[in-house]
Amino acid sequence: MKRILQLVLAMGVLFGQAYDYQKLSKIIQNDDQVAKDLAHLCDFIGGRPTGSEANLASIDWTYGKFQEYGVSVSKQAFEMPGFWLERSSKAKITGDLNFTPKVTALSFSTRSNIAKKYPLLDGGRGEKQDFSRLGSRAGGAIIIIETNELVNIDGLFKEYSDAAKIEALAYEAGVAGVVYMSSRPKKLLYRHNASRAYENTLPMLVMAREDGKRCLRTLRNKKSGQLFIQMDIKVKNKG
Repeated sequence: MKRILQLVLAMGVLFGQAYDYQKLSKIIQNDDQVAKDLAHLCDFIGGRPTGSEANLASIDWTYGKFQEYGVSVSKQAFEMPGFWLERSSKAKITGDLNFTPKVTALSFSTRSNIAKKYPLLDGGRGEKQDFSRLGSRAGGAIIIIETNELVNIDGLFKEYSDAAKIEALAYEAGVAGVVYMSSRPKKLLYRHNASRAYENTLPMLVMAREDGKRCLRTLRNKKSGQLFIQMDIKVKNKG
């Protein structure tokens, strides 16, 4: 009898899952509804870094949408190894250039607030020969890295792979921080993770592609520049 009851319960669970799947399939195939939900998520909730107010709001919104669609849903808490959130990041170029570039911080960039000016150097593509060219000048300076424009998913994964190599070399060279030229045009910014995640201690930024090109043109024309960085970061480690 116990075995029969277990089978009945298992069949009930599977039937419920299949029923939920059928409901979700109908919703997903409704392009208008998907577009409407996505628009609300992007326009009214926005970016959702883990642990942020927007992140928590998006969870409640999604939970409510599943209930609205008649799909069984539950919320489950989990613990992260640490908390990192950018409140704001600003930069200013001075020297032979004087302008305010558009920037954002990489996730896990620096573990404390910063308001400091650094020498800005041309880091090329961030390869070994680029760091060899800079030599001891790299120590204590911010380097700006040139990137290819992103055109496909392969390029995205190459960005991840290249960043890990670049940042390892940057630590070895003793740089004060790394700035990546955005791989997207039209001043579009995005947020990758610093490759060392919670172990990262350096400020790392993405700079609008057009602004990054302007910096590199100047530096490659035998001019000099400094980068003032102001970062307001909220960090909380586990325990």
